[in-house]
Amino acid sequence: MLSYQKETRKTVDEIYHLLKQKLHINVWMDKQGGITNSVTRDMAHAVENAICICCFITPKYQESKNCESELSYALSRGVPVIPIYMAEKGWKPSSWLGFKIHDLLHLNFRDTNETNISEKFQELVDKIYAVVPDYDLQAAMAEEGGDGYYYGDDGAYSEGEGSNVDGENNDEEGDDEE
Repeated sequence: MLSYQKETRKTVDEIYHLLKQKLHINVWMDKQGGITNSVTRDMAHAVENAICICCFITPKYQESKNCESELSYALSRGVPVIPIYMAEKGWKPSSWLGFKIHDLLHLNFRDTNETNISEKFQELVDKIYAVVPDYDLQAAMAEEGGDGYYYGDDGAYSEGEGSNVDGENNDEEGDDEE
């Protein structure tokens, strides 16, 4: 699941398509058909079925009630969360967001651009492999038509880095769109 505020949508769209094309994994994103009738119900369903949540963190993300609801619900359900910093250098999450993610290792996507998006994507893949149990990841990949394994740009099989860890809204209009 990709949780973001609209200011980061271009990068999040690119990550969405890379996850689908290269990892062959089912990914939920509101603007890619994830919202049907009720923002709250659809976000809850997405969190309940997520194997992990990638949160693209910015000051506007911190201000969004929908983003707060998504992240809070995910953490309460024990869904692995990957914070991805997108704001300018020097900004750090505070308030509810700082409290919720202060002890989670984050990725730095602050300087993401067309020339380094592949490198940043690989960092995300490595992190996903580190926090999502193998059986969940392989099931999600197989669900999307993949064989349960990631093949890098060179076609070589990769399990990513790190060890796997068994870890353990507002209705009509989305606040994250303001």
